[in-house]
Amino acid sequence: MTYTELKSQVMRLPLRERRLLFESLKQSLQDIAPEAERPRSAAGKDLMEFVGVISPEDAQEMREAIERGCEQEGDPGV
Repeated sequence: MTYTELKSQVMRLPLRERRLLFESLKQSLQDIAPEAERPRSAAGKDLMEFVGVISPEDAQEMREAIERGCEQEGDPGV
């Protein structure tokens, strides 16, 4: 299964099931990755409020805008 296929299937899940899946995956990663190896960033529970806030279409538009901006090498305004 490709990433795109998996993402598509996950996005079809109800929000509650996506949250449960996320928590399960997060716990699995915590079980296999020692504390010292995990990057310091926002806690997953802090990010859960944003799950489902951005539509897939808006997220794609944001990705494309970022890619266009990154292609403008040497532009200090980017």
